[in-house]
Formats: sequence, structure tokens, C-alpha cells
Amino acid sequence: MPPIHSFDRYWYLRRALLILAWFASGLMSAEGAVDLAEATRALYKGDAPRAQSLAEEYSKVHPASAAARLLIARAQMSQGDFGAAYRELQQVLHREPHNVDALYYLSKLCGILSQIEFRELYSLAPNSARVHQLLGESYQMQEDLPKAEEEFVQALAADPRSARVLVAMGDVKRAQSQCEEAIGFYRRAVEIEPRDYDGNYGLGACYLHQAKGETAIDWFRKAAAAEPDSAAARLALGITYMRTGKLPEAVTELKAAAALEPESRQAYVLMGQAYNKLNQPREAEQAFGKARALSQPARALEP
Repeated sequence: MPPIHSFDRYWYLRRALLILAWFASGLMSAEGAVDLAEATRALYKGDAPRAQSLAEEYSKVHPASAAARLLIARAQMSQGDFGAAYRELQQVLHREPHNVDALYYLSKLCGILSQIEFRELYSLAPNSARVHQLLGESYQMQEDLPKAEEEFVQALAADPRSARVLVAMGDVKRAQSQCEEAIGFYRRAVEIEPRDYDGNYGLGACYLHQAKGETAIDWFRKAAAAEPDSAAARLALGITYMRTGKLPEAVTELKAAAALEPESRQAYVLMGQAYNKLNQPREAEQAFGKARALSQPARALEP
């Protein structure tokens, strides 16, 4: 048998060391996975301190692990340490801004924190304008408009110059088609805050509902000036211009709305209608084509 040269021996030695290193790293990965699994089991068993401890130990070895930080945050939330949990979730999102789990738990945490703040505020000033405003907004979100109105009325009794509450009252009245009353609240709001977007937009919507197109245009313009990136204001202007027969102006506003919100099918449909009335069939078909494309379900991309 020919002798084994020194370079052959070194080659086998290096290969053996590589295999050993690979095997060891596999064991470490498996051990790390076991640590996180154990931490998760501890959390589900109600042992949040142990879950946090295990996840923190794992995080020391794997500082980039989002899963470990999420477990730490969940354990901290279970123990009522909301500030620390918030900081952990922020660190995850700093590394991975679109981490779905981190965003989910952050939304839950923010809900908890807002409830805590509200309870503290309610205990300090149960009849304050702010408390009634928040209660009114919660009823408004639940579409319980009578209760929302009750709370907003009490908020205004405590602070008659709250533009936000005046706009909210206007929204409640407009949702019930009580436009004259809504206009009164919106006007009071914009007298206090002339550039209030919601107040100006609400006035435009009410006057459009009353078929007072020219007046509606003035208020929608003010809303668009207050928030130039509002697709809703530009769309409302486009609709109002169409109703008043100002088709070129309507096309301009509808194009602006589509540029601000490219997924707005309504903007393209209205644009097509305006082009048809302007006797521009080619442009109309292009607009309708975009509207049809937006109505189609997105196809899965080929792998």
C-alpha cells in the first residue's frame, strides 16, 4: 500500500473538523429550538416569569432572534410590565418593520395601554370634556349614534370650543341625514379651526347632499388645501364638478384622486363617464379599462 502523504492526512483532518463543527452547530440549533419551545410551553402553562427567563437566555446567544423577543414581550405583557413589552416589540419592528406577529401584539398592547389611560382619566375627572369625548367616539365607532350624541353634548357643555367634538357632532347628524343641524356644528368648528379638514369636508358633503354644488365646491377646495394628499377630497371635488356640469375640471380632480390612490376604482369609473360626456371615447375606454383591471382578483405570481 502506498504511503499516505502529509497533505492527504491534513485534508482528512480538515474534513473531519468541518464535519464535527457542522454536527456541533446542529446540536446548538436544536438545543436553541428546544429552549424556545420550552419557553412557549411555560408561557401557555401560566408561568410567565420562567418563560421570560428562558427566552432572555436564548436571546443572549441569539440577539437577532425576533421569536425570542416576541416571547419576552408576551411574557412581560402577561406580568403587567407593559412598558418593557412595548420596548421589546419596538426592537423587533426596528429590525423587521413588517413582522406580522410583532404588529399584532403591538396593537393588542396599545389597546391595553389606552384602556389603562382612560380608566385613570375617568377616575380623576369623570365629567371632563375629554372623558365624554372619548366615550362618544367609542359609541360612534360602534354605530350607536344616539349614545354618541349624548356623550358629545355633555363634552360640549364642558368645553363649547372643542373643534374636534363639534366636528364629531356634525358627523353624527350627517350620518342621520340631518344636514342643516350638521352644517351648524361644522361651521362652529371651522370658525375655531379654519383649516380643520374634517369640518371643511363635512360642510362640502352636506351642501352636495342639498344639491348646492357651487357652495360644496368651495368647502371641498378648502378641505383639499388643508390636506393636499387627501384622495377623498379630490374625488369629492370630481364628483361635484360632474354634477355641476364642469367636466374638464372633474377630469382634473379625478386624475388627481387616482394619482393619490391608484387603487381607487371609483375614480377611474367616474373619469370614464366624464370623458364619454366630453366625447373622448379613447380616453374613456382607457379609464374604464383601468377600472376593470382593478375589479379583477389579483393572480398569484408564478414561482
